[in-house]
Amino acid sequence: MAIDGHEVERLVYAYGSRVYTFCRKLTLSQTDADDLYQQTFLRVLHMTLQIDEENNPAGFLMAVAARIWHDERKKYARRQRIAPIHDDGVGELSNISSSIFTDLEFEERQRNTEVRMAVQDLPEKLRVPILLYYMSDLSVIEIATALRVPEGTVKSRLHQARQKLRKKLGGSIMADKLFMEDELDDLIRSSLLKEEIPHPAVQAALIQKIHSQEPSYNIPWWLPATIGGMQTVAIVAVIYFFLPGSLISYLAMILGGGLILCASVLSGMVRKAWTRKDVDYSCGS
Repeated sequence: MAIDGHEVERLVYAYGSRVYTFCRKLTLSQTDADDLYQQTFLRVLHMTLQIDEENNPAGFLMAVAARIWHDERKKYARRQRIAPIHDDGVGELSNISSSIFTDLEFEERQRNTEVRMAVQDLPEKLRVPILLYYMSDLSVIEIATALRVPEGTVKSRLHQARQKLRKKLGGSIMADKLFMEDELDDLIRSSLLKEEIPHPAVQAALIQKIHSQEPSYNIPWWLPATIGGMQTVAIVAVIYFFLPGSLISYLAMILGGGLILCASVLSGMVRKAWTRKDVDYSCGS
């Protein structure tokens, strides 16, 4: 059974800022982030599963967003070519003249900006696993499931991304610091987790779409095929009852068997299409 609109709305208010922050880091564009953010929750609305609140629901939502981004990246890439909008990463430092920072605060903000810019400059195939790993708390296996790539590919891309980040940050104000693996992990994670909030108009539009698109009822994928099969069996039984041993009854049995077989094959295809977007990211049940 699909999730109802009120449950999705609750997820929006509970995890929306984390999901939106992930969308901003993923798309590098406010326009695309707004669109991807809304698509993520609308996709969940039509999934035939329940989200396990005890098993990292925010990570599940980010995995859904990453899957949509992967599937529709041509559309987003075309939009970027028409009107490229990048997150320049200087938001934290733009008000320095009107604020008083200690040297430590300034250094921390500068460091976070440099790390975000370094992550932003990664090739997309490296940036997406890095964002999922450090922002969603998903395991490597779950990331591989979300991106539909082998587990070894995710591990390789994470390693390549870390190497590039270490080299990139080595030319920054932190050039004199040799990062251990755990230190680099903490630095990346802390720099990416500063939450951003979607514009109230975007949030209001999403809530309206959720309730306008909420299904009034849900039909299991197997129900039409089951009803059709039962009707076929009933018709064949009636024909055989009134015309036992006749050619018509045998033809009806053969035809009925063929129809049931076709219905079984079609129901399998329908099930595959119906549940294709309901990828198990180990957060649903």
